[in-house]
Amino acid sequence: MKKAALILVVSILLLTILPTTLASSSDYVTFTGNCNVRSQPNLDASVLGSVSSAGRLDYAGDYAYDSRNVIWYSVYFNGTIGWVSSNYAVFHGSLSNNSSDYDFDGYIVIHENCNVRSGPNLGASVIGTATAGTRLNYLGDYSFDDRGVEWYYVYYNGTTGWVSSAMSSYQEPKAY
Repeated sequence: MKKAALILVVSILLLTILPTTLASSSDYVTFTGNCNVRSQPNLDASVLGSVSSAGRLDYAGDYAYDSRNVIWYSVYFNGTIGWVSSNYAVFHGSLSNNSSDYDFDGYIVIHENCNVRSGPNLGASVIGTATAGTRLNYLGDYSFDDRGVEWYYVYYNGTTGWVSSAMSSYQEPKAY
């Protein structure tokens, strides 16, 4: 009986200490629609439960890309760690990549397949292509090219780039 009580106390301590050591307490995820929380960062993983569009979960300190280049965020959910798709979730905080922190300020929704470029103009090199329906995290900066088209600075596939407003739009995260 004493052994079971000790295991319970240690488990509770780990669950209260672990979240603060892995991610900043200010990092969290909100939702734009109902979202399944999955056991792994992909659509084939088992569903642990779901979160409503009014939900908010603490970020567990990790992110991954699936085969479609969609970002998945690790979150604390019902005493375990689960994964949510950026197609339904908005990250609030900063992710670390190559020793640089990126602060997200909403997201960009891609309406048509769109080249992600190294600079805010058509002459900049193409980093990759974001497909229609993809949501990219917006890094809070924008620029206008010589035609007057607005370009958004985004986080894409582990790096940063620019997308044209002609094929995308900015959406603010919901305030909670």
